[in-house]
Amino acid sequence: MTISQALQKLYKKITTHESTETNIAALIADLAQNYPESDGGASVSIDKTLTQEGQAADAKTVGDKLAEKLDKSAALTVDATLAQAGKAADAQAVGTKLSEKVDKTTAATKEALGLVKQASAVADAAGEQPTKAEFNALLAALRAAGVLAAS
Repeated sequence: MTISQALQKLYKKITTHESTETNIAALIADLAQNYPESDGGASVSIDKTLTQEGQAADAKTVGDKLAEKLDKSAALTVDATLAQAGKAADAQAVGTKLSEKVDKTTAATKEALGLVKQASAVADAAGEQPTKAEFNALLAALRAAGVLAAS
């Protein structure tokens, strides 16, 4: 019988008046003997071997076992050069590279990244097929914004 079951049995006997003073005393004695208190609560069985199902695992043992399993050679290495495949990129190096490549005044070209402005609005095509004038208006807006090269 678990402690919960024993307490439920005791509660039922008390609330339904099915108990005598002797029955209650026997149940309390059973609880005290089979479920001793530890630090103000029911004792918990701790499994230091990590082999017992349904028992609490010892935290230090778990940590030690995980440390044994950890492949120390597979530790994460960070690449500050941003040139090594399979390595984590260093965040500061990424920020520095981006700031070197693009600043608030760098214009985009065919060869280099840069900032572009939002193109001006161009009216939607009036029919199923855009006209030459509608298409040229779109191209002009993209060129003016720097999205499309002028030549």
